[in-house]
Amino acid sequence: MTSILSAVPTYISASKNETAKIAAFEKSNPQTKSDITYLQKVAPSFTTVDSFLKNYRAVSIVLDAFGMSANAGQTGLLKKLLTQDPTKSTSFAAQSANPLYQTFAKAMQQWSPPPFQTAANVTAVVTALATNRYEASLDNQSTGVADALYFKRQAANITNVNQILADPKLLAVVSAASNLPDQFGSMDYTQQVALLTKQVKIASFKTPAYVETYIKRYLVINATNQASASDPTGALAILQGSGSASNVLSSLLPTSSSGSTDPILSLFA
Repeated sequence: MTSILSAVPTYISASKNETAKIAAFEKSNPQTKSDITYLQKVAPSFTTVDSFLKNYRAVSIVLDAFGMSANAGQTGLLKKLLTQDPTKSTSFAAQSANPLYQTFAKAMQQWSPPPFQTAANVTAVVTALATNRYEASLDNQSTGVADALYFKRQAANITNVNQILADPKLLAVVSAASNLPDQFGSMDYTQQVALLTKQVKIASFKTPAYVETYIKRYLVINATNQASASDPTGALAILQGSGSASNVLSSLLPTSSSGSTDPILSLFA
């Protein structure tokens, strides 16, 4: 069970010099090291879309790097992303409004020359793979940290609520941090868009300080929800020593315009 007070410190620690920590993880994790060595060996042989799609292990590794592991085996979908121009409105990537699909398509749809023919492209995939797996490993310590780090990277690129709805990781953070109602998932798409537009200040995601506070709010609420589900009668005891849980969570709202500091966040500085 995720400790209510461990999530934010784990996130802060992971955020500091993350590049070096990812590099160390890449060298020390046997499966990641093996997958990277394999991809670097076979990548130059993928000169066509079909030659790439026939290699299930390589496809799985690349999809993991793009956060699309769930799409392994979906050859029809992948072929559309690998062959259609994502900048055209008629393309599958554009019509899906899924930022993961769009990122994958932009990186992979050009096969003249093939995307794996340059060392820089292979290195980019390898780096993304190691990053995703390192961050996923942190969830073993505190669930939610991987999504928090992902949100931090993506926040400044969010321009509309459709992007949030299309990305499960972004939506997980926003749902908790913006206190979306439990019935949000059962609303129709139009209602979801309207509610997100009202409750989420997308423009503020351009401000690093706001994003940091927003993420910490998510981590505390996420850990509290998990603890409450596991131990409904005692999970919030640690928070109630200095007041009600609602007061603690209220203190995690972004810093006021007067510049006052959130007291609960000072514990994790």
